[in-house]
Amino acid sequence: MLAWVDECAWIAASIAEPQCRFVTIALNEVRFHHPVRAGTILAFSTEKQHQGTSSVTFRVTVHNAHDTHAAALFVTAVSYTHLRAHETEAD
Repeated sequence: MLAWVDECAWIAASIAEPQCRFVTIALNEVRFHHPVRAGTILAFSTEKQHQGTSSVTFRVTVHNAHDTHAAALFVTAVSYTHLRAHETEAD
């Protein structure tokens, strides 16, 4: 599930800054407010929380997709830094 959180935030960062290539630098504390049962369909939402000169942080909120008005299952923040052009030339 945490991989999905990272991917969701990475997609949001890539849409917000399409000219940048991002790598994850931090995934903040994840505290589950409610249990997540196997088979639960999840809805992820993102919101830009901070924009630095070489980094960006997105808040990710996860809900039960069938009950999006209920309290969030958990909320976390994911931070990315963008690679400079010379750091990506080896690709």
